[in-house]
Amino acid sequence: MQTILALLSGIICGLILCQATLVAPLIFKSLNAEQARPLLRGIFPKLFKALAILGLALAVAGYVINVSWLVALVGLTTLILSIICILIIPATNQASDDKNCDKFKQLHRLSVTLTLIILVSNFCWIFFV
Repeated sequence: MQTILALLSGIICGLILCQATLVAPLIFKSLNAEQARPLLRGIFPKLFKALAILGLALAVAGYVINVSWLVALVGLTTLILSIICILIIPATNQASDDKNCDKFKQLHRLSVTLTLIILVSNFCWIFFV
């Protein structure tokens, strides 16, 4: 059963790494800002919703299987941080539209930081259980 938990965390890590290393750079390299904007605004909500669903599945499975409280905590953390990222998307988009660079940078940095916490926690728990 621990294999299923590791698989869920692996999918979470894979989604984040794919988005950060392949999708976003390719979009920025291939499209101008006006073309990239609607595409990125379509991708990020779906990414964070997928992370939230996988985090919920990890939390529930970790709790039910009772492998370790750490697994359930990582799943719950993934769920909560993904929801926060979903909730700040409208403000981030508005700051970008208003050309409020400081607010955009602050919100984007928050989103990136929360996503990195999700990535690192999902990668690391396997070594502690």
